[in-house]
Amino acid sequence: MRAQTIVLLASFALAAGSVPLQAQTLFAYANPLSGPLRFADHTWVTDFSAENATCPNPAPNYWYATGGCHPSAGDKAPRPLGQANADLQIANCIAQPNISTFDPGPPTALIRYAINGVCHQIANRILASTAIDGTKPITVSKANGYSISRFVYGVYGTSSQWAKLRARCGASSGNAKLLMAKEPELAEVARQADVLDKLPVLQKEQINLRRRINAIDGRARAGNLVAEGVAFEVNEEVNASLHRLQAAMTKDEYERFFNWPYGQDIVLANPEIAERVRYQQ
Repeated sequence: MRAQTIVLLASFALAAGSVPLQAQTLFAYANPLSGPLRFADHTWVTDFSAENATCPNPAPNYWYATGGCHPSAGDKAPRPLGQANADLQIANCIAQPNISTFDPGPPTALIRYAINGVCHQIANRILASTAIDGTKPITVSKANGYSISRFVYGVYGTSSQWAKLRARCGASSGNAKLLMAKEPELAEVARQADVLDKLPVLQKEQINLRRRINAIDGRARAGNLVAEGVAFEVNEEVNASLHRLQAAMTKDEYERFFNWPYGQDIVLANPEIAERVRYQQ
């Protein structure tokens, strides 16, 4: 077993492979997306230092987690989010590295982009490989917009297919404990933000928002909504939900819970990624 460094750059793409069990140090990074609107940070993963990233053809191993390669130069250089030991075999099973996901095709880490999660959830699934010897796995929780994406999709995205992926990768590695990453209850998140009295309205809004996203998915699967439209409609529903919660919470409560400016809309799902996804089935 040899030591190796893995750099996790906040992003959306991983792998389904099998390699010998290896101890790793994983580093998580985030990178802001540009544009006139305020985007959530993009996140991704790699096994080399962010300072050494070369684009458009980065050295292996680079988990794109949807999107393209991000160079280290300039004012949007990768921002470190954390680090922890990990199991590369688990990471490779969850998502295959070194495959650009600007034309994603099949769901990355079983996540249908904008429906089951975005790059934050894909990166977190890969980072579940840091749950070694019962330690809590690291996440991309320090990425801008993360608290909103967690509210919309959860830490690891849709729970049913995450359970399938955990079972599959835990069995292939022979160490299912590595994938015992647990989703925090909304009540616990609200308690930590000191807004527990707002839990009923948060629960209701979360349930209804997820139902509306499922309806968007149904229309996309049936061919009644173009791929790019999936991101536009998801963003519209997310911001409408946030507007209702702003009306139900004080500015301080809202900003503590979402770690996002009160009154500021967010682009959570990137239309440039969504337009390359095959939603119709």
